[in-house]
Amino acid sequence: MEQVAHLDQGGNITQLEVDSNGDGKMDTFQYYKNEIVVRLERDTDYDGHIDEITVLKQGKPVRLEKLNPKAKPIAILTFDTHGKPLKWQRDTTGSGHFDTIYEYDQGRLRLIMGDTTGDGQTNVWQRFRDGVPFKQESDLNGGSVKLPQAQAAKQQTQVEIRVYVDEQGRTFLANKQLSLNELFNRLKTLLARSEDRLVVIKADRRVVLNKAVAVMDVAKAAGAKRLCLATEKEF
Repeated sequence: MEQVAHLDQGGNITQLEVDSNGDGKMDTFQYYKNEIVVRLERDTDYDGHIDEITVLKQGKPVRLEKLNPKAKPIAILTFDTHGKPLKWQRDTTGSGHFDTIYEYDQGRLRLIMGDTTGDGQTNVWQRFRDGVPFKQESDLNGGSVKLPQAQAAKQQTQVEIRVYVDEQGRTFLANKQLSLNELFNRLKTLLARSEDRLVVIKADRRVVLNKAVAVMDVAKAAGAKRLCLATEKEF
């Protein structure tokens, strides 16, 4: 591992360059103030461009940025004074704005907000209690829809249509894996017989919110009037 240190006139370190993978190119840059690291820049994929920046205060991270090849932020994570996450903002589509935002309370996830339409407005809210999802609200096509937990859905006397989304984001209906287009056609056929049937989307808790919401959008487009989202713990 090659390192190059930069010193001020008093002999205090101001910058440290590191070649962490031995390819002859510096990929990690540490900046110091009063001999304490205040900023860390890294080229994590070794392509010659900085793609990760960490800002530190008193040796602890307060802000972490992930950058795209054009040096534009695609994710920003902020931390509290104990180094626990406060807010995580992500641009998952490359549109230039943050479409998914995670908020934390004492390091535990309490809320996920999503913009699934790309208009810059939040239209999905997933709330957590003690780190476990317990309620989701969506504003689909301009109308607010509150989605109950699976326990409430189980009380429905009418036969449900159950759609499963596994941890890899794959979608299943009646134990058959379907693409989103196939799911749309199948749901449209089933809902044509009864639009009031409840469509329950059961998603593995590790599923990225946007994947579950995409399935919700398909169900809505297919004619679902009643929707419910349940996570793994709820079923």
